[in-house]
Amino acid sequence: MKLKLAIISVLLFGVFSAQQMKEYKVGTTVKIAVPSNYVKSYNLNDFAIAQFTNAVNEKYVVVIQTEKEHLNSVQVSFADIAEAGNYYVKSLVDGLAENGKKTVSTPKKMKIGNNDAAELLVQGTFIDEEDHTETDLFYHLTVVETPAYYYQIISWSQLKDRNKNLSEFMNIAKSFAEL
Repeated sequence: MKLKLAIISVLLFGVFSAQQMKEYKVGTTVKIAVPSNYVKSYNLNDFAIAQFTNAVNEKYVVVIQTEKEHLNSVQVSFADIAEAGNYYVKSLVDGLAENGKKTVSTPKKMKIGNNDAAELLVQGTFIDEEDHTETDLFYHLTVVETPAYYYQIISWSQLKDRNKNLSEFMNIAKSFAEL
């Protein structure tokens, strides 16, 4: 009887502690689900087709779409999804200080829907150019390849919250779908 009560308690805790997800359709091309405590944003990235903010917990998500046709026109091509991940992670790494805190994981190949994807984890120090404040950040980058596009799903928060936010960021990326 005690075992049954323990199992029921664990199941109920999981149901009540699970965060509600809200799905957004972005234009006519993609959809992605983010927790309901995020709101649409418009000032995180000039190239993003979708942006979301959880200002209270300082968590952010952007989706960037790159046409393969454009990459071909500038003679950029990738041998596989891992190479694409390494290419796109450079823009995140370049924005971090050279202070020994910068790390980048090797790309982890995976599938999101039927599409090849690569996941990379980045951490380091961002220095604000205006007030010179330093913030240690953690980025979760997922690059998804579809027939016509590469999509970057970039989520980030303060580094101190990495362990708390990683599974949420992974779930956001896994919810991605091209329509």
